[in-house]
Amino acid sequence: MAKRGAGQTPAPIYTVYCENAAQVSFFLRREAFPFMPTLLPLADTPTSADAAWTAFVSRREQLSRSMHLHVCNGCDGCGGRCTAGFLVTREEYDAVQAFLADANPAEVSRVAAQNKIVPWEGAEETGATVTLCRYRDTERNNCSVYPARPTICRLFGQTAWLPCPIEAVPDYPEAAPGVWNAYRRFERRTWEGWEEDWAVAEKKTVVL
Repeated sequence: MAKRGAGQTPAPIYTVYCENAAQVSFFLRREAFPFMPTLLPLADTPTSADAAWTAFVSRREQLSRSMHLHVCNGCDGCGGRCTAGFLVTREEYDAVQAFLADANPAEVSRVAAQNKIVPWEGAEETGATVTLCRYRDTERNNCSVYPARPTICRLFGQTAWLPCPIEAVPDYPEAAPGVWNAYRRFERRTWEGWEEDWAVAEKKTVVL
């Protein structure tokens, strides 16, 4: 590694908050960027009591009020992060299902019918692909369940570990890591994981 000469300005070190050891390892290998990976502590035990979730949502809304959300108006810079496989709570899953139940059925079907496997942006020549979130509207380049979107989606571009991709956000709220850790105390699964839970429950139901 080349030594920095006298009088040179030290390169800034960016802290990135990681949820597991694999993410820490990923950033440690990024030698071209001065990242300082920080592993967020795991919660003691999962909890999804109604009172606890209500209290969390209130805390999340308070965090949102400290974000620079006005810079997101009309921007889809975070759209490339809307990939499949992220985790949501049961409450978030139910909220999206309730939103879809009230939505225009034709619109729901239109988004569901779209191909969600697309070329990896910036690596198209390699043939690499990425699977987008099932609710990503690839025709309109937006989220089809935006009002009911999960917590992780609400943090895109507004936290130090999910920074704004076009650097339009001047600073990030200091309370964000604490809110994220509170969120991680709830049981979370993929969309498919919650649906499998429903499927098993339905099979156990006996109609007399």
